Amino acid sequence: MIVKKLSEVIGSKVYTDSGDYFGEIEEANIHDNKVEG
Repeated sequence: MIVKKLSEVIGSKVYTDSGDYFGEIEEANIHDNKVEG
């Protein structure tokens, strides 16, 4: 398991399963020890 600080995740680039660029993470919500966003 890879653990990162939430501040390190914001701004990360996100890709689809096929490798296409999807966008960047702008915000995330923490709910019951899980990150949604």
